[in-house]
Amino acid sequence: MTITTWLSSENQDYKTALQLYEALPTCNRHFLKAMQKADTPQNLIKLRYQLEKNKNSDLPKELPEKKKALTLSNNIEPKSKPNFKPRVLITDLPLELHATYIEQKNNFAKACSLKMQLNALEEHEIEHKALGVILEIESLFKAINEAWKILDYYLEHKEVIQVPKTAIENLTSIELIKKQNSLRSSITRQKARKEKLQTELQNTSLRTQKLKLEAKIEKTSKKLINLESTLSFVLEKF
Repeated sequence: MTITTWLSSENQDYKTALQLYEALPTCNRHFLKAMQKADTPQNLIKLRYQLEKNKNSDLPKELPEKKKALTLSNNIEPKSKPNFKPRVLITDLPLELHATYIEQKNNFAKACSLKMQLNALEEHEIEHKALGVILEIESLFKAINEAWKILDYYLEHKEVIQVPKTAIENLTSIELIKKQNSLRSSITRQKARKEKLQTELQNTSLRTQKLKLEAKIEKTSKKLINLESTLSFVLEKF
């Protein structure tokens, strides 16, 4: 079974998710070990998130033992690091985005510090301390990427995207799972709509039709950023 097949199936088996994650070249052995301890809804959500990030990866062959013994610093590198953009100044942004800008800079500095702390761990500390640090680094990198989606959108379109966090903060675990599933479905629909619009744009030569399609694509892109940012906020609650 492929990752895409598992993600689209109604019966998302926990054991299969573990096997798919273990086969990834980016598989982190400490995270895997933690996930193998218990089949819980929270752990399934964490596994699903990791598989979502790597759904376009080809499943590798079994790695030789020497490959598995790579240093911890190599294993914890996130699949895609956030781009730190020092040339964008806070004065380039409206007041509504200053908190987002400051938060992503602080997150970047904290992630760098945690990476150094991780590399400095003694061998006897790795088993007990490394996993928590790894997960925190990945969470920070993801938050930075989500922040830059919002900042980049403003820089390109001069429009601020607001993420409705307050409506999510008091949801129960069951409500969060339902919200997560609803957001994923909406994201899938919006991505399909955007692809369809982009295909139509490529196939038309009429200027008026192109302008209409470009406006629809921009609107869909904004919805996608909003949905993905909200989903990221929901995942932080687990």
